[in-house]
Amino acid sequence: MKQEKEVIGIDLGNEYALISYYKPGMETPETVSMLPGSENYLFPVELYRSSGEEEWLFGEQAAKAAKQGNGICYKHLPGKAYEDESIQFAAKKIDFVELLGIFLDRLIGMAVRAGVNRTESVVSVTVKQLDFDKAGVLWKALELAGIRQKQVRLLDYKESFFYFVRSQTQDRWLHDVVLFLLEGKKLEEYYWKRNDRTFPQTVTIEQKDFDGLNHVANDTQKDLAFQEIIDKEFQGKIISTAYLVGTEFESGWLEQSLISLCRQRKAYVGKNLFTKGACFGGMEKNGPEKAMIYVGASAMKINLTMKIHIGGKFEEVSLINAGDNCYESYCACDVLLDEEPYIDICKRNMQGKEEKISSLELTGLPKRPRKATKVHMQLIPVSDTQVKIMIEDRGLGELFPSSGKKWEFLLF
Repeated sequence: MKQEKEVIGIDLGNEYALISYYKPGMETPETVSMLPGSENYLFPVELYRSSGEEEWLFGEQAAKAAKQGNGICYKHLPGKAYEDESIQFAAKKIDFVELLGIFLDRLIGMAVRAGVNRTESVVSVTVKQLDFDKAGVLWKALELAGIRQKQVRLLDYKESFFYFVRSQTQDRWLHDVVLFLLEGKKLEEYYWKRNDRTFPQTVTIEQKDFDGLNHVANDTQKDLAFQEIIDKEFQGKIISTAYLVGTEFESGWLEQSLISLCRQRKAYVGKNLFTKGACFGGMEKNGPEKAMIYVGASAMKINLTMKIHIGGKFEEVSLINAGDNCYESYCACDVLLDEEPYIDICKRNMQGKEEKISSLELTGLPKRPRKATKVHMQLIPVSDTQVKIMIEDRGLGELFPSSGKKWEFLLF
């Protein structure tokens, strides 16, 4: 695994968080344990502070202090930050995004203790579900934790699963791959399927929810109910590997279901798949092109290109790439116009087909000689299929000053 950047991978849930890190020379990311030498990976997403005290306690220390002390313990920080909630503490209003920032600062500090450089590493955060509103909250919280946005990579669980599987040896993903996530009695399946007839190869992950474990009375019934789900879901399918994620799978009730799960395939049980997947995903940042890409909610579904005149001939340059994470896809460039007051943008689908040309007309642009107008263009995704394009007239030097005009377009 050739990767120069250090990476911190965080699995941020509403109740617990896990953190892994990668440093050059390591074979695989290492997950941080609260107790060295153990697999106690779950950090409670909690902060505690006593009246009159200046220091915040976090994680397990916060949970323990809440049981013994007379201060206040704040829980479910991500969910409350997403809802833009705030609290009153010592006559001061504190937004939950600030509390989330404090928690992330302390959590990242655990990786820093292991020798990771806070300011230079890629910080890859995965959450179960992600959208642009949540992304905004996470960017702000990480900024409060001293992490610059250019360091950040945001993923949902499915994309983390994709990166984790792709990092494994080929025998584990030669055919389909399945992951079961069990939280309490809520069982979810992520089904990883690869299409090897395209280039790059594309991977889709389908999610399915089950309620078969909601009404069981004991572990024996739970085991049989899970076995029934496995037998039904796997029938007629070729599955290379199955993963079980969640502490609920580690309580000793897997017997008959485990036999069905391991029939002609490998199976693994653990808690830290998503945090390691976030690390592997972080390794992709600024990395080389891959022959396999994920096609999911967080992946751009369109390619945007523009033809420019270089050395006497036209060349096509890429602006937005299909398959890239839509929360990171961003392009800014200066364009020197020829004569016409418009810019042509070419849009194609993920396979590079279904071409469509959009002419962005710069209405009211001052008339100037050829190549005497420079415009600044920014492309910012607002969804996986929509890109906002902002253009500003910059003029050209003192002879042709900027008019200050701006234009905004939405391509979809």
